[in-house]
Amino acid sequence: METISFTTPKARKEHTCDWCNEKIKVGETYTRAFCKEDDVYVWKNHIHCEKIAQELKMFDDGSVSESDFVEKIQEEYQRIMSENHNEIYESKDFKYPNFKEQLDFVCSFHNVTQNVC
Repeated sequence: METISFTTPKARKEHTCDWCNEKIKVGETYTRAFCKEDDVYVWKNHIHCEKIAQELKMFDDGSVSESDFVEKIQEEYQRIMSENHNEIYESKDFKYPNFKEQLDFVCSFHNVTQNVC
């Protein structure tokens, strides 16, 4: 994959983050990359999604797809819960939160500030 251009504009209209699939709201700064692989495409994501991907070293093996991002966030959520909140995590009443809540928890744990998520 080749990145042709990389910018951090303010959204003039609503977009969807290509990693977390949540809305990038009007006025929110986000990352936009114009890329070329087999075809050309534009990749848009929240700044905090980019930061948590960097924090968790997701780019060490190259580019990160939506499924890679989701899988890594879920693995990190499980690791944090197991190591820091095991009594809750192992309880029979424990239910996994939705992906957005897991992402928010992981970002908070790693002190990655979120614009609007």
